[in-house]
Amino acid sequence: MYSLAKNLITEKDLSRKISLLENLVNHPQLTAKELAANIGTTERTVFNDIQSLRSDLPMGWQLEADGNNGLSLISADYATTNEVWEYFMKDSISIQLIKKLLFSKKLAVQTFVNTHGISFETLKRHTKKVNQKLKDFQLRITVSATAISLTGEESSIRVFYHRLLLPFTHNNFFFEEYAIHQTNYRDFLARISRSGIGIETEEIFGTCWFFINTIRIKAGCLTEAFHFDEEDALFKLYHKDLEKLYASEGIRLNKTEHFFAFFCFIESWNYSVIPDAFLKNLLLKEYPDLFAGANRFVSGLSAALNQNNLDKSDLTENLVLFLLKYFESKQLSDKFLLEYHELSSLSQRRFPELYQLISQEVKNYGLDYLSDSGYVINTLAFLIKEALYSISPRQITAYFLFQGEPAWKSFLYRELQDLLGNRVHLKNLNTDELSNYQLEENDIIISNYPLQYQSKQTVVYVSSIPTQNEMQEIRELIRPFYL
Repeated sequence: MYSLAKNLITEKDLSRKISLLENLVNHPQLTAKELAANIGTTERTVFNDIQSLRSDLPMGWQLEADGNNGLSLISADYATTNEVWEYFMKDSISIQLIKKLLFSKKLAVQTFVNTHGISFETLKRHTKKVNQKLKDFQLRITVSATAISLTGEESSIRVFYHRLLLPFTHNNFFFEEYAIHQTNYRDFLARISRSGIGIETEEIFGTCWFFINTIRIKAGCLTEAFHFDEEDALFKLYHKDLEKLYASEGIRLNKTEHFFAFFCFIESWNYSVIPDAFLKNLLLKEYPDLFAGANRFVSGLSAALNQNNLDKSDLTENLVLFLLKYFESKQLSDKFLLEYHELSSLSQRRFPELYQLISQEVKNYGLDYLSDSGYVINTLAFLIKEALYSISPRQITAYFLFQGEPAWKSFLYRELQDLLGNRVHLKNLNTDELSNYQLEENDIIISNYPLQYQSKQTVVYVSSIPTQNEMQEIRELIRPFYL
């Protein structure tokens, strides 16, 4: 959740302690050996860090050791995970530097080094490390003898801060008086819903954009000029309500900032949610070419994948929404997609054949105005894969051959069904029935007794009461079918 923030922490010991705590938050108990392996350090270092952490943890948290069984991170009922993060982040020079640059165009070097008790050389060393992480966002922190500034296009700066601060939007570590700002944004969403132009959105996603835009505008850090259509039908539809939203923060938007705020709003629109009749008719009327392009693309893709039911999924509507963002501003779309740059490599690695197919189909079906980038193909790949899962979610079959007390067998069958999820069909069979089925290569067999049946499929033998290791083996077998 805090992956970007963690990567920006330049202090090795602090980063290691946070990783240690993250492991303990995600696991009820871990040994020092397991922690060392997970973090990539030695057991001695883990023991030293534990000793240091015992006295450093915020109120409501404590570390407990249970002999050879391992360590546990215990919290009081009122304690939240955020408290642990914030408690240690305040000690990071790099995080404090980035936090202060959110609210100001420039920082005075002397004030910053004096406040944090560091030398000018130490400041430059931390800055150099942070800049390695900022390359993906096309940004850089520059340090002169007197001033510190974050250089790059303002829209890129805001994209970076949105990615960084999204997990922190609901607390006051970066955003003071959160409840007031959140109420303003919720009022905006309620107002457009009452007007009949509401759409289901990711509320915290949109609230974070609202906060960042407000903070940067108040700091005098305005977005660069870019092309947009002031007469665009969708922009005009939300124009007045967005004006009221930012006026609630004492901000009068100029034309560019107004459109940027609008674009941030449509970025928060959820996929796979059909808009109400008024909005759907407006989109059909004002953007017919987007629907035509989406229909051609889905039709061609259906033929290429031999999936005739693809047009019955939400793919066409999802594709229209994605194309709509490009129609509103190609420049901003490309920049906003950079926010999750690491998803591109995940998409290529996870769906290599689909990735290549989409690249070809984009050119074949009138979508060649899309940016020729991995970010675009990546987004399309996820939308298409989601549609494919919706029409054909089950990829493999697990055959359940179990001899035991009927009530227990029924209970265990239900437990395994829930464990396997909806991409694995669990089929209950007797041994003599197995030969009647044509098993696929990826299918698996789960049995509590030895089988005479010769099979190329993986067979998992379980006890009458399956052990944790046996259940874990099943989990490992189905893991490739899930993220």
